[in-house]
Amino acid sequence: MLRFCTALISVALAAALSIAGAASAKELKPKFGDIDGVYYSDVAENREACRQAVQRKIYLCSQNTSFVSNTLDRKYPGCLPIFRDQSRGCADHFRSEAYKCQGSGPARIADFTGFACTVTKTVVEEGGEPERGTGAGREQQPQTRGSAASPSPKCAAVGKGAKCWQEIANRRGCYIFVSSYHPSLKPPTWSGACAGGIAVGRGTEVWISHGASNEYTGTLVRGKRHGRWVVRWPRDGAVMEGRYLDGKRHGRWVARWPDGTCLTANWRHGKRVGRSKC
Repeated sequence: MLRFCTALISVALAAALSIAGAASAKELKPKFGDIDGVYYSDVAENREACRQAVQRKIYLCSQNTSFVSNTLDRKYPGCLPIFRDQSRGCADHFRSEAYKCQGSGPARIADFTGFACTVTKTVVEEGGEPERGTGAGREQQPQTRGSAASPSPKCAAVGKGAKCWQEIANRRGCYIFVSSYHPSLKPPTWSGACAGGIAVGRGTEVWISHGASNEYTGTLVRGKRHGRWVVRWPRDGAVMEGRYLDGKRHGRWVARWPDGTCLTANWRHGKRVGRSKC
């Protein structure tokens, strides 16, 4: 409880300082800020406590969709849908971490640090006067935080299998993270938003290879896939569903084909650890 209250006060102070600052870019957090994880020296002795802690974290994620006050909610309304989207990614993160409660020895349920809304120009209050330099009545919507204005390395400069940043075909100057680069793949399109040169939020990536398109639908956090994603291969009608954690497959994935074939695979931080029929 003390830690929870301390976090709440810290977020409120940070928000107050952001409001008092200049009209330059502000990075704002929702009322609970980022959600801390938890550490167990021997999870085997605390399995039930671990499971309950994960459920509490998931609940806290679901409540972290607004600012600490209604005044800030009215001042930065564009941040609220962003926080709601990030809260889903937060809940998916802790669901993916839950497998650690089944182990033994030391275990750390990782923090979720994906909550952020960056505002560059906004009206002081709804219906109020604009801040200096914004122009009469002009408002720029808040955007989710990007990893960097110019991420590196770029995919054009690396070899097959490397981690890199790929420029999006329909959003020049906007990049998406690729965990394993394949030169045969053409630059993808992205239907979602772009902030600070990084693809963010919910949308669909379309990748084309040898004339066939693959569609990936889900949420990007700082250019990386995070949370639940659905992958469709229109050529053979297959659909695959599962979770990503910081750009890597993590947890249980299921693939289904129109003829009834169903396969499932378990992943741990991008590495497959098992596969079987559904």
